[in-house]
Amino acid sequence: MPRRATLLASAALGLIVTGCGGGSSPITATPSPVATTPPPTPTPTPTPTSFSVDACLSQPAQNGNDSVLQLVLPDVLHVDLTRPVAFPNGRRLDDLVIDLTLSRLFLDLSKQSVNTFVNLPLNPDNSPRHFKPDFPYFGDARNATPPIPASTEAGFNFRTDPDSGFVRVDRMGMPAVATVLITPETKVAYNDSNPVDDSRFVFASVERADLEHRMDDLADDFKRLNLAICGTPN
Repeated sequence: MPRRATLLASAALGLIVTGCGGGSSPITATPSPVATTPPPTPTPTPTPTSFSVDACLSQPAQNGNDSVLQLVLPDVLHVDLTRPVAFPNGRRLDDLVIDLTLSRLFLDLSKQSVNTFVNLPLNPDNSPRHFKPDFPYFGDARNATPPIPASTEAGFNFRTDPDSGFVRVDRMGMPAVATVLITPETKVAYNDSNPVDDSRFVFASVERADLEHRMDDLADDFKRLNLAICGTPN
């Protein structure tokens, strides 16, 4: 065989053997490592602070020597006619009793005015007020805004109708207690009970637990507003 043919045959045989896995391994390029940015370290979620409301309930309610606890339990509103009448010594129709009650429940009254929430520009304008000079003093429902048809009025005579003509659906002697401190699952039992049950502290544990829960949720909001709360961290 001519030398040229012999060289070509040898080269072809080498290619076949290499293709079948024999001979030297093919050279492959090693890719350069890709630089990766490590993920940022997650910011740990702060552990929620729980608060005790002992100081809230024991602080003076700015009503004589009563503490806040003595003010809200039992759920009745007292009036001493030898003293000026204004909430919590009775109440005037235009007293913002919810704001005044919440200040006592949440704020440190040694640092914050009891009128702190009253002075916030959050309350809607309820003028003109259609108060009457005689009992029950409230204006007719049809004078409300927007007007309410006269046909929806109850028509009770507060002076002459018997007690059986009224049904208690909500206890509101001390405003904000039933609506803020009594949980929904306890509401019916609370409304069916009487203030004497409050004096026996029947609902005290429910009210305390709910106040602590609300304090835990709202404390950071109060602090952002630079309001001194009465709750103390556990």
